[in-house]
Amino acid sequence: MSLWYPKRQFPPLPHAGTHLKGGSDEVLNLTNINDAIGFSVESHASRHLKGGADEVLNLTNINNAVGFSLEAHGSRHNIGGVDEIPDLASHASRHLAGGADELFNQNLNTSDSPTFAGLTLTGKQIIKMSTPIVELQDQATGGKTLQIKLDTTNWWHIYNVTDSKLLFKVSDVGNGYFAGNLDVDGIGNLNSLQIGGTEVLTSGRVLQNVSIDRGTTNLPHSKVLEDVAEHTVSWLGLGWYDEKVKDTYVHSGLGYKQVRIIYKAKCSAGLGWRVILKDDDGNELYHKEGTNTTYSTFDSGWIDFVASTNKLHVWLGASSDNETEETAYIDETRIFCR
Repeated sequence: MSLWYPKRQFPPLPHAGTHLKGGSDEVLNLTNINDAIGFSVESHASRHLKGGADEVLNLTNINNAVGFSLEAHGSRHNIGGVDEIPDLASHASRHLAGGADELFNQNLNTSDSPTFAGLTLTGKQIIKMSTPIVELQDQATGGKTLQIKLDTTNWWHIYNVTDSKLLFKVSDVGNGYFAGNLDVDGIGNLNSLQIGGTEVLTSGRVLQNVSIDRGTTNLPHSKVLEDVAEHTVSWLGLGWYDEKVKDTYVHSGLGYKQVRIIYKAKCSAGLGWRVILKDDDGNELYHKEGTNTTYSTFDSGWIDFVASTNKLHVWLGASSDNETEETAYIDETRIFCR
C-alpha cells in the first residue's frame, strides 16, 4: 500500500490521527502527562514555598532560620567592631608618606633623595662612587656640615663645609695632617718628632736641632763647651796634676741656681783621672775620680750653686806615681743650668 498522496503530505493524515489525543498511539504533552499521572505544577511548587512540605528557603529565610543577621555580622567587621576589617582607603593612607606606618616607595630612581628618620645597618656595607664624597649634616639643630672626600692624590679629607675649612686628612699609606690642635688623652707613641719638617727628637730619644731662650723659659738650658773635642792632660810626677779645661759663662743674672755636668772620661794605664767643677770663688761643686781605661759616661746630677757665679770652671786631673806618665781624657762635655 502506498503512503504517498498526490499532494505528498506528511505525516499522512490517517497516521497522524493515531497520535492525537484519544488516538491509539496518543502522544501526551506535558499538561497531559501531568494530568495522566496526577501531577500539578502549581501544587508541586507550593511544596517548596515557605511553609510547604519541602520548603526551599531563600537566604533571608535561612538567615532568619539560624538567627543570622547580615547587618549585625557586617558591623563586627566595621571600624571599631570586634573583628574590624580596616577601610582600605584609610588603611592605605597609614602606609603613605607621612602616615603612621609609612612604607617607603621602593621604586627609587638615581635622581631621588630619600629621607629616613633613622637607619640601622648590620653586616658589611660596600658603597662605590665614581667621585667619593660623603656629607654629614645635623638638620635637627642646624649644625655644621662635614664632608669626607678623596682627592686625586689619594688623601682622604674631612672638611668643614659650613666654615670652608680643612680639619683633617689622611693618606692611603697612613700619613696624617691636622689643621688644628691635637689633644691626646692616652699615650702618644711616636717613632720620632719633627717641627716644621725638621726632626727634633729621634727614635733613640735624642733631642737635636733645638735652641732654648733662657730668658723666657724654666726649662734647663744646655751649654755645650766650645771645646767639644777630646781634651787630655798628661802628668809624670807624684800625685795629682789638674788643668783647667774650659770656663763657661752661666749668666747669673738670669737666676740659674743649679748646674749639671755630663761628660765622658777615661785614663791610660796608671793611677787615675778626675774631673772637678768649681765656681768663681774656687769652691768645688763637683768632684769625680776614676781609673777606667775606656770611655764611660758620667752625670753629676743637679748641684746647687751661688746665683752670683758668672762662670763655671771645669778641671781635668791626672794622677801619676812619679815613674809612669799618666794621661787623662775628657770628651763630649756638656753643662746644664737651671
